Amino acid sequence: MLVLLPPGYPDVAPDMFYCDPWLTLQSVGRYPTCADQAHAFQGRRWQRWSRHNTAWRPGIDGLHTMLKRIEHALAEAK
Repeated sequence: MLVLLPPGYPDVAPDMFYCDPWLTLQSVGRYPTCADQAHAFQGRRWQRWSRHNTAWRPGIDGLHTMLKRIEHALAEAK
């Protein structure tokens, strides 16, 4: 799991998260929606999970919020 913190964090939300190894939906054998693009980082090809956060609350939200969003995205993947 990879989370890249943007310039301006913690006032600016992390935008996406990344997985390596790549994850597929067990029931259908394909990548989840909006999780089928590669992102190169430190010599590895990461699976980009595009999950934009428009509800970020500066001064309240932080990495703990992003981890909960990741947990939710993995549980609800289609």
